[in-house]
Amino acid sequence: MPSPAAKSVEVKLPAPQFGQTNLDLDKSYVFAEERGLFNRIGELVKGDPNRQQQVYRMAEERITAAARDSGLAQRAEENTRKMLEGLLRSLGYEKVTITYTAP
Repeated sequence: MPSPAAKSVEVKLPAPQFGQTNLDLDKSYVFAEERGLFNRIGELVKGDPNRQQQVYRMAEERITAAARDSGLAQRAEENTRKMLEGLLRSLGYEKVTITYTAP
């Protein structure tokens, strides 16, 4: 338990960052195929590994964009803040300040 003079704590953390999106090609497969755009893409990449790589890169870019647009970074900050505040308050700190620095 902290001494009476040490009732506050400040924690500075780096802001959450997204890692690189990588599809595991050994575990990836087409789940469903519908008429339209997917068939045309399939015809474009059929037998052409370079075009297949382009499609996979496009999928990775869309996954990354979806993660950024989902508010995932804000939820990570908030969840980390709540966890650290609970932990530090249980150790006796009354004033807990959590700040994030820009990447």
